[in-house]
Amino acid sequence: CQRGWRLFSIITAYFDCSETLRPYLFKYLETAAYDKRRAFHVTANITLKNLKKTFKFGGRKNVPSIEEIAAISAGRSSKRQMYRLPGGTERILSTSCTTVVNDIIEEICLMLNVTNSLEMDEFSLYCIIEGDPYTMPLNRDEYILDVTTELLKNGQLFYLIFCRSVWYYPLRLDSHLYIEVVFNQVAPDYLEGLLIQIPGEKLSDDFIQQIARIASLLHRAAELEQMPTKDEIKYLLPKPILALRTLKPMQWVEMVQNHWNDMSALSPIEAKAQCLDILQKWPLFGSCFFAVKVIDSFFISQ
Repeated sequence: CQRGWRLFSIITAYFDCSETLRPYLFKYLETAAYDKRRAFHVTANITLKNLKKTFKFGGRKNVPSIEEIAAISAGRSSKRQMYRLPGGTERILSTSCTTVVNDIIEEICLMLNVTNSLEMDEFSLYCIIEGDPYTMPLNRDEYILDVTTELLKNGQLFYLIFCRSVWYYPLRLDSHLYIEVVFNQVAPDYLEGLLIQIPGEKLSDDFIQQIARIASLLHRAAELEQMPTKDEIKYLLPKPILALRTLKPMQWVEMVQNHWNDMSALSPIEAKAQCLDILQKWPLFGSCFFAVKVIDSFFISQ
């Protein structure tokens, strides 16, 4: 009987039933699942949840791995799957055979104190495959184990990465983890110079001071307590700024070190929050950037 229920839980993760049978099957499963006096009510409840997911999302597409079958046969209904956040932070989340991408996004969003369903839509889960330069966000109705089983079967190294992909809702600074996630996603783009516009290679005095302050904030955000040196400051400025001749290196050093006097009272997370508060007012904040390959017109005509 136990093995039969476990087999049933696998089948309902893949297949639905006819509309005629549906009310009777649901009634049977609900009776078995909600009556705690029954020996297999836990497995019946899992079977019921799997069937509901199958009706909602269409069911699993890929054949389960031997390891997954063995785990379910042994009574383990979920596995510990690693998900990465920007900056390399890892979260291990319980992932069942019917967990879909949307489930994981919602679970991580709740960790970030994001509870509005529309705001949750601004976050995505990506599958980064080693050696593959192209990636797309996973569809929200994709089953996690469908994705991972296929990659594991092919021996491919991959990472499931959560990040923000749309920037309509304003930043919220009420969650440390939220600040960490957004900061670690934005900071690399900032240092690459992707958020900076330099019309005619001229910078306003106010913009120069913002860049100098951000440099000091980045240094404090790295949990450093000593004033940044000349050698360190060149890594705290966006690349296009270093190429400009508007200001000499020592002028940047002086300005960054002047702003450092305000940093001693800040914790690293407060420094990250202040950095984001400055950047969110820039026109290109929240933009997505894409690398475009330049091709000679001769090859296009061919």
